[in-house]
Amino acid sequence: MRLAAALAVCLTTLAKGDDAVTPTDRLTITGVTKSGPTLVQPAESTEGQTCRYGLGFVFQIGPHTAAVAVNVRTVGVGHWDFENGSDIVVFDDLASVAARAPIVCARNAIDINPETGKRRVAVHYPVTPGFWPLGAKRGDGTEHPAAGTGFGVSQVLHFDLNDEGFFKWDDRFEQSWCVYQFAWDGVTFSVTEAELGAPDDPVLIGDGPWRVVGPGITCAIPDGEDLLYPVLASDGRRNVSGVTRWCSGSGGWRPVVFYGISGGYEPSLVRDADGALLYTARDGDGNGNSVRVWRSTDAGENWCEVLHDPKLRSNAPMVLNRAADGTPYLAANHPKGFRNISAIWPLSAERNRFQLPVITRDCDADFGPPPGKTSWFADHPVGAVVRLRDGQWHSVLCYRVMAFSTEGVGGETLTPQTGCYLEEVLSTGSARAAWEF
Repeated sequence: MRLAAALAVCLTTLAKGDDAVTPTDRLTITGVTKSGPTLVQPAESTEGQTCRYGLGFVFQIGPHTAAVAVNVRTVGVGHWDFENGSDIVVFDDLASVAARAPIVCARNAIDINPETGKRRVAVHYPVTPGFWPLGAKRGDGTEHPAAGTGFGVSQVLHFDLNDEGFFKWDDRFEQSWCVYQFAWDGVTFSVTEAELGAPDDPVLIGDGPWRVVGPGITCAIPDGEDLLYPVLASDGRRNVSGVTRWCSGSGGWRPVVFYGISGGYEPSLVRDADGALLYTARDGDGNGNSVRVWRSTDAGENWCEVLHDPKLRSNAPMVLNRAADGTPYLAANHPKGFRNISAIWPLSAERNRFQLPVITRDCDADFGPPPGKTSWFADHPVGAVVRLRDGQWHSVLCYRVMAFSTEGVGGETLTPQTGCYLEEVLSTGSARAAWEF
């Protein structure tokens, strides 16, 4: 569980205000590495269109190989979230991710809106993957017939373009979904299918009433021979966050069951050290600083709330992840800032409260003041445990950094720190395998 010697280790914690720790706590998560941006500029970034990498989702694809699905965004268009698809970067060593050639998964497309006659853009948002690694066994120890394959889901929004060639968020738009099928043969990673549905053709979950409204914020995790994948779903009457079960078949990986759990959106899911499932979703009770955690011991069919902290974090994306030793933790922005300070909070051994935070990035302290009328963003902290070329299990934490305007829809300012970061969460316990090979 080591990175290149050039990476410095941050062991900083905050212990002020309402943060508290009891004598029975044993902090197994000792720190997080701190490097510069790992993935910065996609190949198609030109003088006329500035693009940068942002959110990252790491997933295992082989016995000693992982990949990161990293989204592309268009910069300098006067407003936020003008995304431009995703790339896949395959790697077997954290120190060499930046040197690997990206594989294009999705890009925006331009066509003509038949209803308005105007040029229209299909904006492709981040792809959140699920994958059964090549060589990984099922729960009973047997070979999985779909090993080396997986899927990804992304939201696609269709906007008419204005005279400047852009769109505005108060413009009318249509929503559709793209479901990707992936494959890895040990040498080549492939996007074998990209199924873009029409706006009235949603991603249906089995034969029931539920359909996918939004993907979760963590990759799928194994359960038996299936993959469990958090989503926001709708039955036509209400939106509910929860977990879908995906099965492989002749048509690739498809959702077959939905387990509704909570309100809110951007759900995340992690396997606890004892085999139970832990789940959370953002803003489930209308309080942007609140965190609620649910637990299931029967593969997702039933859930009970085990933890509620009403003011733990800033009102920004939050994600349940785990360290290599199996310790679950919440990654989010610290309430002492907005998105400029990010931290992780390990769960207590009883899973009923959070321990002291470990600071993953204090942008103002690490980078200095942000440029102009901007604020540092270090957000969307998504983690995964993967085994790499050294044969060790690594807990990787991905997040993006950017300097974003403090004046509404002013966009962002490019800096040397802008990009997608892949760091390692360091822990003292013995590593627990995320997959059986």
